[in-house]
Amino acid sequence: MTRLRLLLAILAASSAPLSAQEVATSGLARIAPDEQGVHLRGDAVVGVMEAGLNPFVPLLERVVIYPVHAERTLLLDARVAVGGCPVGLEAAWSVDDVLAFHALGGEAAAVAAMRAAADGALADLSFEPGVARGVVAGEARARLSPAWPDGVRLAGVTLRPGGCGSVLDRYRLREEADPAALPDLPGAGAHRAPLGDLRLVAGDGSQAVLRGAVAGFDVTDAAALRACAGDGGVALIGPRVASAVAGDLRVAVGAAPREDLPAALAPALPGPATGWLAECGVAVRGVTYGDARLSRLVEVDCFETPGAAVCARD
Repeated sequence: MTRLRLLLAILAASSAPLSAQEVATSGLARIAPDEQGVHLRGDAVVGVMEAGLNPFVPLLERVVIYPVHAERTLLLDARVAVGGCPVGLEAAWSVDDVLAFHALGGEAAAVAAMRAAADGALADLSFEPGVARGVVAGEARARLSPAWPDGVRLAGVTLRPGGCGSVLDRYRLREEADPAALPDLPGAGAHRAPLGDLRLVAGDGSQAVLRGAVAGFDVTDAAALRACAGDGGVALIGPRVASAVAGDLRVAVGAAPREDLPAALAPALPGPATGWLAECGVAVRGVTYGDARLSRLVEVDCFETPGAAVCARD
């Protein structure tokens, strides 16, 4: 290539972006850092072009450019059965060998080959209800890897629930405590403020949910209550009482290990969060746990399908 032709090719390459698929006439292929180019003379492979400006002979030669480092995802047609319910699979993939990828036929052909490989490798893969998601994904990947087309790297497999299968919430209630194990704080008060579902985090990081507990309080200064709650009075201050009591309970259990949560609830009141209520003419008298349940939260990572037993793990 003469110096003039090379200069014209550089100017042409600089003035307009080259195709990300094929370059045939400019004489200069611009390869991005995340790409590789297959240098062809006719249909014969000359070599692989790396990032930068790469000259070639226009008309006689061409360059097909592929993104090789970018990871892409493909929703496979194949399904695995978990308790008889279909669970979809998504494969993360990238180009592993650009020459093999080109010989395969490029991206469209690679996608078809990946889907065909999955159809064959996963045809009879099934699991019992309650199986961990990691087990399903791991077994699917182990079957897919040897069947995966040349030139393509299988980076990972994730699950896409469908049909009658569903992923459980990250946490599940387990091991409800006997109400007798929860100490009533005496002096329920004339008014009640239900605490709702209160999530507690113990000192060891474990979690629990307290359900059904009720805070009791009295109005000790009607004028102060009116100054804080206006005409809303007890109805408006009640949720504030519940919020303050919940804050003190959270502080009380924050330094306790999981097994000591019931005992940690007893000395919780009054605490820093409920102290300010005195300025509003309100005195918190205690918490009633008569119908309450303290349930441990455990992390789960599994599928639940109709008829499945509780699937949970610490």
